[in-house]
Amino acid sequence: MESAAYVRDPRFIEYEQELARNPYHLRSWLRYLEDTAPVPEGEEEGTDGEANDRAAPRAVRYSIYERALKMLPGSYKLWRMYLQERTANTKHKSVRSRSLAILVNTYERALVHLHKMPRIWLDYTALLMRMAKGTAARRVFDRALQSLPVTQHERIWQPYLQWAKGLRVKETAVRVYRRYLMLCPNEREQYVKYLVMVREWAEAARQLAYCVNDDRYESPEGTSKHTLWMQLCDLSARHPEECSEALPVESIIRSGIKRFSDEVGKLWCRLADFHVRLGDFERARDVYEEAIATVLTVRDFSMVFDAYVTFEEKVLTAKMAMLEEAEEDDDEDEELDVDGDDVDLRLARLEHLTAQRPFLLNSVLLRQNPHNVTEWMKRAALYEEKPAQAVVAFRDAIKAIDPEKAVGNKLSELWIAFAKVYVDQDDLDSARVVLKKATGVAYRTVDELASVYCYYAELELLHGNFEEAVDVMSETVAEPAGSVERRRKRA
Repeated sequence: MESAAYVRDPRFIEYEQELARNPYHLRSWLRYLEDTAPVPEGEEEGTDGEANDRAAPRAVRYSIYERALKMLPGSYKLWRMYLQERTANTKHKSVRSRSLAILVNTYERALVHLHKMPRIWLDYTALLMRMAKGTAARRVFDRALQSLPVTQHERIWQPYLQWAKGLRVKETAVRVYRRYLMLCPNEREQYVKYLVMVREWAEAARQLAYCVNDDRYESPEGTSKHTLWMQLCDLSARHPEECSEALPVESIIRSGIKRFSDEVGKLWCRLADFHVRLGDFERARDVYEEAIATVLTVRDFSMVFDAYVTFEEKVLTAKMAMLEEAEEDDDEDEELDVDGDDVDLRLARLEHLTAQRPFLLNSVLLRQNPHNVTEWMKRAALYEEKPAQAVVAFRDAIKAIDPEKAVGNKLSELWIAFAKVYVDQDDLDSARVVLKKATGVAYRTVDELASVYCYYAELELLHGNFEEAVDVMSETVAEPAGSVERRRKRA
């Protein structure tokens, strides 16, 4: 009745008559709605109150909208204005309000005609999210993707993903993301971040592995393959139980060791940590030993060795704590005695590992360059109190060093130091054998050969062997046999 009375109002007879003559004229409906619009909040009314007198009640305006849409059901502008006005009027309503139910029904009616308009879909889904209708919102998002062309899907996916993440239902979000990746496979990193946030470690590792193995994958954030590899290795090492079910973690980390020479130490530590978290301490120890025996830089060695020592200290500390707790319980048995022996063994192992650090570091430097005379001499010096092992070190040095590639100290100094080991042990015969071989080495310069002969002669003089010293020096001035033979042939 209120609507009919308002239509007969003499101030709007003009609009009614115009619409009666041409009900399909959009501008006439828009002018009608504009003149009956209420004064927006915050704006001052006219002095004569005319705007306020023209303002129509909500029911009347809704009736005008319904009449206009009955004549022009395909008008985007009319539907948009109608939906916006209804939405604004339900801003402070309860989610159980009948007004919201009517608004939902209005959106459904609008989509019958405007299902190709993404703005309508977005407003509709925003309303459902405000009403906390999870299932309804998901179905509307899916209908929007089915109705809109693929070129407009990106506008739907962004709020869809935000809604899925905020829903706090992991299974729903995972399924939504999987569908999204079919359209935008390069957005996989965004999916990985979500999986890490919800602690889905296995799926996160699987997606990172896909990014690493796909040569065509290009990160939209500019993340390099190297960074993705390191993320995968870190994730797999920190969550071994979950990731082991999805991927061959050890093979992945070892392939990273071969591929990235600048991260070798870090990756070895990650591999050992992987086994530690699985509780396989012996396997972790084997990994540390293998790493120490293969790394080529001091930085990598220091990283691995420090991690190895820390690992042994933590295991030892845990064992000792277990023993103390067992002793307090006064229930010791034979098994506890074995644990005590195990603690002693671990303590001895830690001490031995610490003592071996200079030798292991020297091995790393020699793997970098086996022709480094200085490092070989340092290695022999480490065995100062063990002459037999020093002799072995010198022999290994002689086999490894190529005189043409020798660097560091002079090669002659190595031979002389080798001979001194036997001299210190009063084994003059062995020293002579070493020096005899030293005189046959093809040194880079004559000065090195001369220094060997000089030491050889001085050694004989110190022991009172004057004739042997003269024989040694005579060799230095004798013409080589090959030269004599060539001179005879020319004569």
